[in-house]
Amino acid sequence: MSNSKENKQCSEEDLRFLKRRIKVLDEGLSSEDRMELWSKIEAAIYHRRRKTVSLSLFIRYAAVVAILFTATYYISTNISSRKEVDYSSILSDTKLPDEMLENVTVILGDKEKIEIEDKDAQVSHDEHGNMRVNKKKIDRPKSSFHEYNQLIVPYGKTTQITLSDGSNIWANSGTKLVYPVVFASDKREIYVEGEIYLEVVRNEKHPFVVKTDMTEVNVLGTSFNVSAYKNDKQQFVTLVTGSVAIKTTDKKNTTVIKPNQLYTFEKESHSARLQEVDVNEYICWKDGFLIFHNESLAEVLKKIERYYNVVLVFDPVEISKVTVSGKLDLKSDINETFRIISITAPIVYEKEENVIKISVKP
Repeated sequence: MSNSKENKQCSEEDLRFLKRRIKVLDEGLSSEDRMELWSKIEAAIYHRRRKTVSLSLFIRYAAVVAILFTATYYISTNISSRKEVDYSSILSDTKLPDEMLENVTVILGDKEKIEIEDKDAQVSHDEHGNMRVNKKKIDRPKSSFHEYNQLIVPYGKTTQITLSDGSNIWANSGTKLVYPVVFASDKREIYVEGEIYLEVVRNEKHPFVVKTDMTEVNVLGTSFNVSAYKNDKQQFVTLVTGSVAIKTTDKKNTTVIKPNQLYTFEKESHSARLQEVDVNEYICWKDGFLIFHNESLAEVLKKIERYYNVVLVFDPVEISKVTVSGKLDLKSDINETFRIISITAPIVYEKEENVIKISVKP
């Protein structure tokens, strides 16, 4: 009888000790998650008590420790894994291109904005979350290292960012990127609206995921390009090295692509196709060039409009009938770019301030 009373008292003390130790772990959980968690813990403790009447105090506390680790694992896997990051909410306060930001801007977790006026913008984070903009250290509280930042690249600008794991990203004009200041221990995940080229540091234990509003690209370590502009009818993934697996948001289909392959996802029909390509045509923008091979002039003009931050006025049906091939140096000014295009394509153009009117020669 005294043994039973002693074990009951000890188990209740164990439970109180356990609650104190893992109190911090359930912060942020819903009431439903909390009830589910504690019912599992209490059931495990009393089930263990009934089977361990003759166990020593040491073994009973070893059992409590085991339950503690089980509870921690349960929270980090069974609960946290169900809570997806709401990237739409993070981006909801950001208006681009409506606001037409003039400079590359980093929006921090507390909504503080850092505008980068320099022509060449470079942002970097080290493994501890320390941030630098063009090599200048940005002092931030340690608590902010668990936040998500937004990188906003307006039309007419490009930039480069180094993430906390050492992976490098080139962001094209008109791009929004959401990323954690420091990656979580189990997964590296970012979100993009626009176009980015990535060189991902390989880490087999921590896969790298690039999310868009309609696709999810899973990689270990590789270099590839993702184009997912909001107003485009298609999204593209072009693989340079390595291997990636692409899932659609309904997660019904997964496509693995190899180097020199282009994955095209049609937004309207939710269909996808795979083809062999010259990847240089899809990644040369990061080096300040555009390469075209029998491409619709309408698509070429769309890229030029973003890169130079100009307004192009033309008849899309008429212009789409014209195809162009060649290479454009985007370091040239807009006048030189259109002079070259008019030599290779049957068009005429007229520039008035920031607006260029284009038509096909009769």
